Amino acid sequence: LDRLWNDPSATICVTDGDTQALAVLRQNIQRNNSYVTSRQLLWGKETALAFDQEPYQVIMASDIIYAASVLVPLWET
Repeated sequence: LDRLWNDPSATICVTDGDTQALAVLRQNIQRNNSYVTSRQLLWGKETALAFDQEPYQVIMASDIIYAASVLVPLWET
């Protein structure tokens, strides 16, 4: 992952569903790494299909299951 993170030719997109968290992500990207992009991703089958058709080499998730109600939309995504 370190190799991808430091490679300007790599495609790295960080996501969040929360608008305020996404604003902080974007501030951090501007401060640290100009070639990383960010997008809002709302979980669920329909929103995931509309999100992106690009295949990703790595999908990493952190601190994402905070309530039982998010499990089904997470797996649909």
